[in-house]
Amino acid sequence: MSQERKAYGPKQNSVSSTIGSQRRRERLTKTPGSGDPRSQVSENEIGYDDPLNGLDVLLSPENAARYLDVGRKFIYELIARKELEAERVGDRLRRIRLSSLQKWLNRPKGG
Repeated sequence: MSQERKAYGPKQNSVSSTIGSQRRRERLTKTPGSGDPRSQVSENEIGYDDPLNGLDVLLSPENAARYLDVGRKFIYELIARKELEAERVGDRLRRIRLSSLQKWLNRPKGG
């Protein structure tokens, strides 16, 4: 009785591994600017193009801190010193307009 010995592991001709391999090859061979929207982001003076550009949205202090890449506590300190305008929503919540953040960023810096 002569039987072929089967190797363990994934099947070489299975449809799922072929599709997965093709996708992996496509991902690895993509070049910048090849249709991937993330590759079309250009850099400006504070980082990358702003997806909120042109919108005056209300941000929570946490999101304002993320936007400026600072700590949440620093945002609350700016609000307390009245360097950053914040609006009250209800009794406790604070919201910061994006235009207010832009105004703070573009303020004259002096010593």
